Amino acid sequence: DFALFTLGASAIGTGIIGGVFGLFLFLPYISQKNKNELYCFSKINSFFYTPAFRILYFSAIYVLYEWVKSSGFLGYPWGLLSETVFHFPILMQIADITGTYGVSFLLAFINSFLAEILLFSFKNSFRKEKHFFYNSFKNITFVLLALFICTTIYGTYKYTKKMIPQKYLSTI
Repeated sequence: DFALFTLGASAIGTGIIGGVFGLFLFLPYISQKNKNELYCFSKINSFFYTPAFRILYFSAIYVLYEWVKSSGFLGYPWGLLSETVFHFPILMQIADITGTYGVSFLLAFINSFLAEILLFSFKNSFRKEKHFFYNSFKNITFVLLALFICTTIYGTYKYTKKMIPQKYLSTI
C-alpha cells in the first residue's frame, strides 16, 4: 500500500514539476517580439533570440529541473542525465568538482547545441540574419569546445593518476 502511494504521488509530483519547468522554458518567448519599435533594437532583446541564449537557458533550466526533481520528500535521485555517461569514466571525472549536476549541464549544453544547429539548418526563415546567427554559433561553439576539452584533459589526468589510499581498514 505504501509503495503504491509513493509511486503514484511521485508520478503526479514529477508531472507537476515538469509542467512548471516547461513554462519556465517558454517564459522568455511569451512576449511579442515586435511590441515596441525601440525595444526591438536593444541589445538585451536581441540577445534573447540568439542561439547562445537558448542553449544556455535550456541547459540551466534543465539542470534546475533535475535538482528539484531529485530533492525533497518525493524526490527520486536517479534518472539524471549524468548517469548516461557512466561508460565514459573520463567525462565523469569532472563530477568531483561540479557534482552530477555539472555533468548534466555539460550534456544538456552539448545536446541543446546540436538541436540548435539542426533547427538552424532546417529553417529557411533566417536567410536575412545569417551573419548574426553565424557569429552567435561561432561564440557558443568556442565555449562548448573549451568546456569539452577542459573536461577531457581533467578527466584524463584524474583517471590516469595513481590513487594512494589514505587509510587502511583492518578486518579480522
